[in-house]
Amino acid sequence: MAVDILRYDHTEINVFLACTEATSIIDSWEPHQGWRRFARIFRSTLVSHRKPDGVYLIPAFSGDNGCGHWHAIIVEKRGRTKKGFAIDSLGTGSVNNSVIRKITDAFNPGRGSCEWTVSQSIRQQEVECGPRTVCTLEAICKGRRDGNTIEESVRNATLLEIETDSSYNQMKYRRRAAHLIGRYRKQMMTPPLRN
Repeated sequence: MAVDILRYDHTEINVFLACTEATSIIDSWEPHQGWRRFARIFRSTLVSHRKPDGVYLIPAFSGDNGCGHWHAIIVEKRGRTKKGFAIDSLGTGSVNNSVIRKITDAFNPGRGSCEWTVSQSIRQQEVECGPRTVCTLEAICKGRRDGNTIEESVRNATLLEIETDSSYNQMKYRRRAAHLIGRYRKQMMTPPLRN
């Protein structure tokens, strides 16, 4: 629901949000299947057919049987230049996994590269990776709307300049995510694309 709300609120700023099933779709995707098949995760015909410049946000889930961990993957595309960021509420993200390699392949089929940055962030205290991921996506959308660079938006999303380990309160981020989800209305739902 949070992804649908953010997508609904930020359609005009070239921020493209992937669905929450993105990781499993990416896992089953192969480079020979092409961009259109990969782009289904964004549920946008514009993205599917044109691969426009902008910021691509992917809520990523790792784990089995519903037990796992949420984190955010961000790609900024400007022509042939791509910058990727991994933000993880466990403190550090990883860019050395198959999902990141497939994202790189999708954005750079056979040429170019994506410059990846693993961003340090304030570490979660309990099990708030889902709300923190929602807040990360929201912070990137807000930064884009406010005209910030992707680096400034990522820096704000990591909470390093906002919080310290001693001032961090996980309930603040749980409430923020719950408040956002509380705004959900059925008309905000984005249906899947069928290619």
